[in-house]
Amino acid sequence: MAPMCKFTAELKDSKEIPQIIQEAFAEARSEIPGPSYISIPTNLFRQEIDDHIANRLLDKYSEKHKKNTSEFPQENLELLYQMLSDSQNPIAILGNYIIRADAISEIKFFIDKFNIQCVSSYTGKGVLPSNHPLNLGAISCYLDGLLSYDCLGSIFDQADLIMLIGYDYAEDIRPEMWTGGKKKKVIRISSFRNPIDNFSVDLDIVGNLKNLLIQINSDRYVAIKHNGIKIDNFLNRKKSFLDMQQPNDCMILPQTVISVLNKYIDRNSIIVTDVGLHRVYVTLFGKVHSPNSFFASCGCATFGFALPAAIGAQLANPEKTVFAIVGDGGFHSNSQDLETLARYNLPIIILLMKDNNMGLIRIYENLNNGEANLDTVSFSGVDFSLLAKANNCEGVKAKNQDELNYQIQEALKLRKPTLIELPVMYDYHFRGDHHQKSLGDFVDAV
Repeated sequence: MAPMCKFTAELKDSKEIPQIIQEAFAEARSEIPGPSYISIPTNLFRQEIDDHIANRLLDKYSEKHKKNTSEFPQENLELLYQMLSDSQNPIAILGNYIIRADAISEIKFFIDKFNIQCVSSYTGKGVLPSNHPLNLGAISCYLDGLLSYDCLGSIFDQADLIMLIGYDYAEDIRPEMWTGGKKKKVIRISSFRNPIDNFSVDLDIVGNLKNLLIQINSDRYVAIKHNGIKIDNFLNRKKSFLDMQQPNDCMILPQTVISVLNKYIDRNSIIVTDVGLHRVYVTLFGKVHSPNSFFASCGCATFGFALPAAIGAQLANPEKTVFAIVGDGGFHSNSQDLETLARYNLPIIILLMKDNNMGLIRIYENLNNGEANLDTVSFSGVDFSLLAKANNCEGVKAKNQDELNYQIQEALKLRKPTLIELPVMYDYHFRGDHHQKSLGDFVDAV
């Protein structure tokens, strides 16, 4: 297990349990978080433990403290402020580790103080609310191709400073997405050292992210109101895409699903998305109002992630409304957990976008081969509403915007596990040359 884990150990004696458990938790929870593995031979279960030792063991087990993050060198703070002062149009890329560092209020103050426009990764959604005037939304390598517009160029070409704050390379925002246009300097601010050998920056600040923001936000550093880049065309393009009319009454556009969903999202909502083509739509266009209210699998991008993750989110937040956004391909990986929803009566609302395809794989096959092999990416239709009913959940269908509105309202009133099956119409071909700066380069790199 050692190649896959941050910490591994095999117990030799029950007396080792308190120390090993403590080390395992400390390693697992330190940045970057990862798994610890403990092997417990069966003969240890036959050992007797004194009551005093057992109680002490349980006390140790409950101590799940994170390792303290080291402080950053003070001179780095001065360099950061100098680079900010020299910049005309900085752009911040916000990652998930801002949330993990409990630095939400600090990053908002920082962004407002220096008037820095920002984008986020998938897992950075919620660092700033979607309606914050400086928040341009989440980006990905699919944005240009989806909107048939040079979105990344319109955002990054005018920038002269890129600030990677709480950013992880695994969050699918790569250097080739921001390198066009003006010459840029890059600052990385993180709680952990850069693990990627061939990814270099002009200033790498590693340490306590929250404390750094507190200091740069202090009166010692005078506010700089940067002008910002002009992004009206980009915002208008996004709006037009979301407002696109449904072509017929039997198939619903994926962006229409997200537009309807956005009306029901508030600070009491959590969105969990599975991996697949639908994830591109919900992560780029779904609204989020608070941290820890949007969850997606990045890096390894685990198929079937949404349903078990939604179960965890609902158990941890029983008073909140949890939406699981899934595709029919990924949902096949864990659909058996519908029974778990029914058994625990978890009122999760599943929006299942059904196109009878592995949609994202079909796009890559089109890009690489000019034509997808439908024998490998398409499959026969499954009636998921009946599958939900077979597992004692509510199962319904909606084929247009009005029906989807109605079914979500009914599910919210019912407060029972509900699956809403949606026949969606995807475009499996990214049009024009607009994907070249993002998805095209990303495919070549892979």
